[in-house]
Amino acid sequence: MQERHHYLKGTQYTNKSLEEIQGTDKLKQELASKHEITLVVIPCWWDNHIDSLAATIKLQRPELGARLSEVTQITTAISESPPENYFAKHVNEIEDIGEPVNPCFFIHSQTDPTNWYIISALALLT
Repeated sequence: MQERHHYLKGTQYTNKSLEEIQGTDKLKQELASKHEITLVVIPCWWDNHIDSLAATIKLQRPELGARLSEVTQITTAISESPPENYFAKHVNEIEDIGEPVNPCFFIHSQTDPTNWYIISALALLT
């Protein structure tokens, strides 16, 4: 499933730029196609219903349609674009702090976080 960082700049999920992420996504699609692998992209706005997933798979692999129909009712495929205001209403925000930082931002840091919490734990003991 492709989360919001595949579609929006400046999210908490990665330290890579949107262009880098989308470039990697394009490369995955090209490599899959080159090796005759069907790569089905499931966006984060998927409704979690098996029927829409089956319909999405059927769009890319029509020969599976009859088989998919045996296990589910084929309905509408997952939209290629998010519902209106989808990203606006799915912002994780902490009051007075804002959007939380994901630890992946610290992977290129020279700061060693080892024992950061020992001081806090020791302070609780006194």
